[in-house]
Amino acid sequence: MATLKTNSQLIVRMTNNNILEIPVKKGKKYLSEVFEDGYLPAGILNKVATGCGGTTVALESPYDYIVFVPTIELIKNKSKEYKGGKPCRFKDREYKVEIFEVYGTFNDLKDDLNNHIREVRHCEDPVKIIATYDSAPKLLNFLGESFVIDCYILVDEFHSLMIDYQIRYKAVEALLNVLAGHPKVTFMSATPLKPECGLVQLQHLPVNIVKWENIAKPFVALAESKTPVLSVRAIIGFDLENRPVLHTELDGQVIYPEQYFFFINNVNHIKKIITGFIKQIQDQICIVCTDKDKNRKTLGDLFDLVGSTSSLKRYNFLTKRSFYGCDIKSPRGLSIVVTNVKSDVTLLDVNTDIIQIAGRIRNEENPFKNSLVHIYNRQPEDISENKMYESVQNFMEGLNLKNANAENLKRHLLFKFFLFNETYNSLNKAYGNAQIPTTEIDFKTYFYPELTEHYIGGFTKNLKEFYNYQINSDSDEILPGHLRIFLKDNHFVKQAVDFWGIHKLNSLGFKENRIRKEVKKRIEIETTKHQIFRILETKISIGKIYSRDYLIMVLKDIYESLGIKKNAKAIDITKYYKVRNTTTSKGQNGSTGAMKILAKLSL
Repeated sequence: MATLKTNSQLIVRMTNNNILEIPVKKGKKYLSEVFEDGYLPAGILNKVATGCGGTTVALESPYDYIVFVPTIELIKNKSKEYKGGKPCRFKDREYKVEIFEVYGTFNDLKDDLNNHIREVRHCEDPVKIIATYDSAPKLLNFLGESFVIDCYILVDEFHSLMIDYQIRYKAVEALLNVLAGHPKVTFMSATPLKPECGLVQLQHLPVNIVKWENIAKPFVALAESKTPVLSVRAIIGFDLENRPVLHTELDGQVIYPEQYFFFINNVNHIKKIITGFIKQIQDQICIVCTDKDKNRKTLGDLFDLVGSTSSLKRYNFLTKRSFYGCDIKSPRGLSIVVTNVKSDVTLLDVNTDIIQIAGRIRNEENPFKNSLVHIYNRQPEDISENKMYESVQNFMEGLNLKNANAENLKRHLLFKFFLFNETYNSLNKAYGNAQIPTTEIDFKTYFYPELTEHYIGGFTKNLKEFYNYQINSDSDEILPGHLRIFLKDNHFVKQAVDFWGIHKLNSLGFKENRIRKEVKKRIEIETTKHQIFRILETKISIGKIYSRDYLIMVLKDIYESLGIKKNAKAIDITKYYKVRNTTTSKGQNGSTGAMKILAKLSL
C-alpha cells in the first residue's frame, strides 16, 4: 500500500490498482474541508457519510458544474438555498451562485437557460445547472461539446441508477452513453453498490473512498407488525390522544417527537392511513409524492395535501421521491420506515435506502437524528438462491426492453430478488451484515388497551363489536373508549345508522366499502334534493294552486339544469311539499288536474 500526495495536498492511500482511500483528519466533517481545490475527483466517489456536503462542493465551487440527480424533489430541495443568488467565496475570489433547474419539457427552458448563462458569464460567476437524469441527453446536446467539456459534472446518488434500472433503464443508458469519455465526471453516493453489483459501464472507473474518523451509525428500532399500515394509524391515533407511543431519553429527560416522517413508498397505503383522520389533522398532513395522474386518481381530494420537503407539517408521508439526498430540517422529528412484503414498491435495501433515509434529518441538536423506527412484516417462505437465479432468467426472457443492457438488467433483478428474500425474511441478519445496531420493540406493550383493539383489530371486527353492543346494551350506556374512537375515525358509520338504523350495517355485511358507497350515494341524493328544493322555492308559493302541467314543466327544467337524468312527474312535488289534489280552470275546455301547495316538508 503506497501513500500518494496530489497537487492539492490531498492525502490518499492506494489500496489496489483502482481504489483510493482518502483519510480525513479528526474534527473535519464536510467534504469542502477535504477537497480544497473546489471540485470532486473523477470516477466513483464513495463519500460514506450522508449530510457531509458533497453536493455543496459542486454547487459552491468557483467552477462551472452540471449536477444530475434522480428526482425533481431533490432539485427543488437543493436549489431553494440559492434563490436570488448566494454569495460564495473561494480563496480570494468572491462570486454569487444561482442555480438553473432543468426538468420537465426541456424545449420550454432553452431561452431561459441561454439568458441565464449569458447573465452569469457577464457577472463572471460560475454556471451551475442541476437537472434530472432523464434530462441529460437533451441538456448536454443543447449546451454543446465546447461548453460541456470544460464543465465539471456530478451524478449524485448514482446508486439509484441500478436500484431503479428496470423502470428507468432508457434514462440510465442514455445518461451513461452521453457522459462516456468525459474526463470530469464524478459518480457520487454515500451508499454505492459493489462494482460487481453495479452498472457495467462504471465497474472499471477509479474508486475514491472517504475515510472519516468517526461515522455515526444509525440506530434502528425494529417493530414487526402483521399490518404495518394499521400500526402507523395507531401511532398517529396515540399522538392525537396526547399519549405518544415513541420517545427517547436525553440526560434523564423523556423527549417526545414533535414531527413524524413516515417513509412509505406506496400512495395507496398513505391514503388508507390518513383517511380516518382527515377531518382531525387535515392541516397537519404533508404528502411528498410525484405529481402524476395515477397518484392524483388514487388520492382524489387528498391530493390537495401534496407538498414538498420545504413545506413539511406534523405528520409527513414521504415516498421515494424524497428518500435520497433531500435535506429535512426538524429539531424534534422522528423518522419511521414502513415496509410491507405484499407491496414490492415499499421494500427497501438496508445498505442503501435505510442508510439514506437515516441521513435525511440534518439538525445536529435533534435527539432522534441518528435513530429511526422500522415497521415491517415478513414473507412466509424463503426463496432458494438457485430458484432466485432461475426466476431472474425466466423473467428476463419474458421482457422486451428495447435499449436495455442485458447485464445491467440481470444485476438489477438479482438485487431485487436478494432484497425481497434475505432482507424481508431475515431483517435482523440484513441489519447485522450492514453493521447497524438494532433493538426490538413490541407495539402491543406500547399501545393502550382501549386503542389497541381499535387500531390493530381492524375495521370489520370493531364494526361488529359496535353493532352487537348497540343491539344488546341499554341506549344510555356509554360506549367503550376504543369504540368511541372507532366512530370518530369512521364518521360514515354513524351516518349510516342515522340514515337507516343499526340493522343496515348487518344487511351490508359489515363491509367498509359497501357502507361507504351507500352513505355517499345517500348524501348525493340528499344534496340533490336540497338543490331542487332551493330552486322550487323561487317558482312555487305556499297556498297557491298549480296545474300538473306547470309542475311537470318546472321540475323538467330543474332536472335538466342539474344534469339529472329522470323524467319529470307532477307527483315528484310531494317529496318537497304537502299538497292537496284539486282542479283548475282550463278556459272553454273545462278544468284540468292541479295541486294546491299546503306546506313545506322537512327534508
